[in-house]
Amino acid sequence: MTDLFGKDGRAENGLKELRREKAMRDRVYFHWVSTGRMTQAVADRQMQGLNDAISVIEEMMEEDDHG
Repeated sequence: MTDLFGKDGRAENGLKELRREKAMRDRVYFHWVSTGRMTQAVADRQMQGLNDAISVIEEMMEEDDHG
């Protein structure tokens, strides 16, 4: 596979930011759902999308590392 992510650290930085966002959502979504600011369905869908994005990037980085 082509060096999809380069060696400049952008993929690692992006993944770190996604993980930071996930941690923030883990902290606040429960409160937002319990106070009615967000429905559980929306929270679940958004968390699934974020988890999917993290997984895809991790898998692509692993494939890139193994050529």
